[in-house]
Amino acid sequence: MKKYKKKINFDVCTFCNHACDFCSNPDKRTKKAKTSYKDFMQAMDNVLTYVSTDELGLSAKGEVCLNEDLEAIIWHCKHIYKIPYVYISSNGALMNPARAKALLQSGLDSIKFSINAIDPLHYKAIHGRDDFQKVIDNFYALLTLKEQEFPHLKLFISSVLTPYNTQDPKNAFLKIFGKRAYLINAILPYKRVITHKEHLTGGG
Repeated sequence: MKKYKKKINFDVCTFCNHACDFCSNPDKRTKKAKTSYKDFMQAMDNVLTYVSTDELGLSAKGEVCLNEDLEAIIWHCKHIYKIPYVYISSNGALMNPARAKALLQSGLDSIKFSINAIDPLHYKAIHGRDDFQKVIDNFYALLTLKEQEFPHLKLFISSVLTPYNTQDPKNAFLKIFGKRAYLINAILPYKRVITHKEHLTGGG
C-alpha cells in the first residue's frame, strides 16, 4: 500500500488553563477533551497505516500540559513509531522544571511557548491569568536544560500582537533572557486583525 507523506498535528488536549482574549478556546462551543495514551495509540496506528510522517505536533487549541499522559504519548511516538521530530506548543505556566525534564527525557524535540506580552500587567490582560513571571522562569529553566543536558532541543517563543502587545517583542525577550537568550531558536511575532470594537475601546 502506498503511503502519503504528511506533517501531522494531533491535538491531545483541548482544555486550557488560560483564557487569551484573541483565542477561540474559551468559547463554550469549543469541545473540550483529552486524548488518553490508549486512545492515542489506537488512532495513530490507524493513521500511520495510510500516512508516513517525519513531523508530529501534539498541540493546537488547548494547553497540552493538562494531559497527564503526555510523556507516555511522546515516548511512544519517538520509540515505537520512530517519528524523527515531535513538538508541542504551550503557554508554559504548567511546565515547571521537573515536568519539562520529564517531557525531554521522553524524547520531545521542540517546545514553543506562547508569551503574548512582555510585562506582567499586559500579560494578565491578554492571558486572563497572572502567570507572567512563572512562565518566564519556566522558559529560562528550559534554556538551562538545553545548555546543560539537551543540546538538540529547539526552543521558540511566539507572541501574538494585540492592542496590549503592539510592538515587536524580539528585543524585549532577548533582554529578559539575557545570557541564555542565544539558545532560543526563534522569536516569532504574529500579526492579528484588530476588530472595530478594539479600535474604539483600545482593548479586547
